[in-house]
Amino acid sequence: MVTAAGSIQSYDHVLWLGASMPIDMKLRLPAGVRGRLRLPEELFSLLLAASPPTAEKKAGLGRTPNMGIYAPNTDHMPSDEVDTRSFATMASGTTSDLRTGIVLRYNNDLYQVVEFQHVAPGNWRAFVRMKLKNLNNGKVIEDRVRAGSDIEIVRIERRPMQFLYREGEDFVFMDNSTYDQVQVGSAAVGAGARFLKENENADLVYDAEREVLLGVELPIFVTLAVTETTIAVRGDTATNVTKPATLETGAVIQVPGFVNEGDVLKIDTRTGEYIERV
Repeated sequence: MVTAAGSIQSYDHVLWLGASMPIDMKLRLPAGVRGRLRLPEELFSLLLAASPPTAEKKAGLGRTPNMGIYAPNTDHMPSDEVDTRSFATMASGTTSDLRTGIVLRYNNDLYQVVEFQHVAPGNWRAFVRMKLKNLNNGKVIEDRVRAGSDIEIVRIERRPMQFLYREGEDFVFMDNSTYDQVQVGSAAVGAGARFLKENENADLVYDAEREVLLGVELPIFVTLAVTETTIAVRGDTATNVTKPATLETGAVIQVPGFVNEGDVLKIDTRTGEYIERV
């Protein structure tokens, strides 16, 4: 039951919201009541732990791939309905909430967590070693903080877009829902630019509070054709002998000796490594 204050009175209602609400159901506050639907933190935690993935999607909640925090799935939520975004992501936490890929506001700048490690050196105080990528200049730094320290997790919004074409050093994307076009600088795309293929999708990641573009996130794996490489040696199936190959996007990577021109390869966009021949 939703009260006039916009709160939820029972845990049963929380489970119903998470598990039973149809995708096309419009969640409204009672007539004459204005405000946001607010979910107590302890009940929200139970909902996240108890609800199956499909229920998370129906309720507008889901773990964003590679980002490690919860973000709203608002595709089915009209803008004039209840605003649930206020509890759909975290704004603060501790080092126990660190996940690879999340974005932190750290030392008055924005950083993405590249990797981290919890360290407990005997009788010394435990700490967390972090490798962070500055989203403004692309530089990677290493730092460490005391275990349990407070951290500020930036609330992000990921917008699926289609890459259309390059214009000079910039990349032009189209929003898949509004068809608006966005021009993005190469710095925001990063090293993944060499694997961007026209008409393929990528996610533009924004700071949801400030509407600032943080970067472009490619799919973890892409498939690209080889346009140029040396002729494979007949019978050579070894993977430890490599050679350079040019892909259809212009990227040059190392591939096994048995790969030929025209082969389609699966590539890891995070490392630029060959995975397999498709």
